[in-house]
Amino acid sequence: MAGATFVRRILISIFALGLAAITQAQTITKVAGDGQLVIQSILGSNPMVVLVRDASGNPLPNAQVKWAVTPVGQGGVVQSTTTTNAQGQASNTFVAAVPNPQQSYVTSTVTASYNNQSVQFGEVSVGETGNTPNVQAYPSPLPSDPGGQNLSGPAGQQGTQAITVKFLVIQGPESGQGIGNVAITVTMDNPQDASTITCAGGTAYSNASGVATCNLVYGGKIGAGSFSLSAGGLTTYDYSYHVVAGPPATILLLSGNNSTGIPGQLFTLTAELTDIGGNPLSGIPMTWAAVVPGTVTIAKSTGTTDTTGRVSTTITLGNTAGAVQVQLATADGKVTALFNLTVNVVVAGMNLVSGSGQSALENQPFTSPLIVQVNDVHNNPVTGVPVTFAVTSGSATLSATNVNTDSNGQASVTATAGAAAGPVVITASTVAGANTYSQTFNLTVTPPGPVCDTTLSDNATFFNGASYAPNFMAPGGIALIYCQGIANSLQGVATSNNLGFGPLPTQVQGVTVQFNPPNGPFAPIFYLANQNNKQWIAVQVPFGVLGTSPSGTLVPVVITANGEPNVNPLSAPINAGAPGFLEYVMSDGKSRAILLHADGSVVDVDSPQDMAQPGETLTAFVTGLIPPTDSTGNSVIKTNEFAPPGTPVTITTPVVVGVGHVGIAPPITATYAPNLIGVWEVTFVVPNASSGDKSLDIGIPDPTNNNKLILNKRGSIIPIN
Repeated sequence: MAGATFVRRILISIFALGLAAITQAQTITKVAGDGQLVIQSILGSNPMVVLVRDASGNPLPNAQVKWAVTPVGQGGVVQSTTTTNAQGQASNTFVAAVPNPQQSYVTSTVTASYNNQSVQFGEVSVGETGNTPNVQAYPSPLPSDPGGQNLSGPAGQQGTQAITVKFLVIQGPESGQGIGNVAITVTMDNPQDASTITCAGGTAYSNASGVATCNLVYGGKIGAGSFSLSAGGLTTYDYSYHVVAGPPATILLLSGNNSTGIPGQLFTLTAELTDIGGNPLSGIPMTWAAVVPGTVTIAKSTGTTDTTGRVSTTITLGNTAGAVQVQLATADGKVTALFNLTVNVVVAGMNLVSGSGQSALENQPFTSPLIVQVNDVHNNPVTGVPVTFAVTSGSATLSATNVNTDSNGQASVTATAGAAAGPVVITASTVAGANTYSQTFNLTVTPPGPVCDTTLSDNATFFNGASYAPNFMAPGGIALIYCQGIANSLQGVATSNNLGFGPLPTQVQGVTVQFNPPNGPFAPIFYLANQNNKQWIAVQVPFGVLGTSPSGTLVPVVITANGEPNVNPLSAPINAGAPGFLEYVMSDGKSRAILLHADGSVVDVDSPQDMAQPGETLTAFVTGLIPPTDSTGNSVIKTNEFAPPGTPVTITTPVVVGVGHVGIAPPITATYAPNLIGVWEVTFVVPNASSGDKSLDIGIPDPTNNNKLILNKRGSIIPIN
């Protein structure tokens, strides 16, 4: 009973949503304090700082961050829990351990965690011998070296001279070894300096040999400054640096942008070219071009920046109405900017070209676009005029509401009929000064029955209700049928009987599904849905609809919505069996088969114990199997009925289950699931397969085709420990 309840809950989620919604988790990230060298038994030289953000990426105040040090006994933290401030940051301090006599240093991992998210800091406790730390830092070049006195680079780029620091054990049992994962950082002595410098990536860490490399990146204005380089917090070194002009990075628009005029009017466009630090660049070749050829005439299409980094040209507006653009670019095209201008053209009228008088079924597109043409006082077409399209009355939607006229002066949209039958009026209009010009389109929406794709090769109408395999259904199994016009008034999902408590209805919100009309059975309905511009219904295919016909026989289906049958004749391919595993989305966001351990708990990937274990017996939930028959050849399970209480209904013909594309040995049993409709419980023993996700497949013999095996069209996945 517990297994059935779980399956119902999962089915409702699967059917209602189609795909599970994945929410973005809160995050925790490191800010500072990683990779420190800390002298034994004293506090860390710098605090360890983390930043917590909420699911929207905003800093989260008042969050409780937990801290832990491993291995236990190798150092500690001042507080086991700290609280984030208004900026979402929390900090703590590492307390170094005292290495034993066989060690010159020991490494510790500090884990900061919040809401199942965590980050790790690597900290090193450094021992002392004769009051001298066992580890020393050796930078190259030193600030006093020639290379250390001439650090320079272009703004926005990495310089050619890097600073390396070797962290070396100088005494104790591990003397001569390098220490990895120690951080070096750069801090400007005056944060207000217009010239900036930093390590590429912000922080550099030492490799296994103990060598950390800081590739210096220069920025800001041309000029000089100084900075301190911290070597794991153990010691600092003071350097000077100089920023020189960098490559082109930004074009500043100085004049002419956002100008408005009439055709033939002249404007001067002026811009300034700078590097990433805002330093003007002289002598750089530049090019000018109209984004749309012919919209403006450019007096001089090439130029060179002057001593102030500036370049200019003169343009003449063309006859295209509305917004036009001119692009300025460096000769290599790597840096560009756009000047925006507006051309005012006198509009004198609007003509209706085509599209009025059409009819379309509800929720179907009108065949032809709606087209108008805008003309000037000489009745010539005007390009680039904004035209607004609006549904004035009736039920319809438009492909766009604002369209600019093309080179022929024409603007067009397509229209789609809405859910309500009747007349539709759509108005196209444009404003020219104090005048408004408009045209009206008169359309008609006609009331259809459900509209279904009758071309089975499109794989758009019939689906297996468990595996979503197209055109793969069987008597007694769960099926999904996609049609438009069956749930126009519904937004979301209308379920029935909580998916299994008592017989299912054969009508939901005026919708029915009948197989083999006019006298064939009506299908029990699990739910009706209208989501993401798709409408569908989930049903149990009635037993007996295939009769004695072979698998693949097309069975007529009539779907009726509010008394109207589907517009075009519809037939469904029915097989004797159509096996498919019911699935749910596990904790890692991946969809896998619903499987129960012998104790009724659900197989998941939260821990190795939750996963499937080789040799254990599991129960899967499957739809589309072939039930045993009575003496008259009819199914012992009836449509829209549960299994008889206390009398399990078990399939006696072979059921084949495969893991990793390899069939597994009996026993395999298939029993109609208690308290569920259209679902079987298949029990099997997990083989001794390698760990990880493995394919899970099922097959049954086809009695209509010499017992040829019917395999699931889309298998599932089983996570094995």
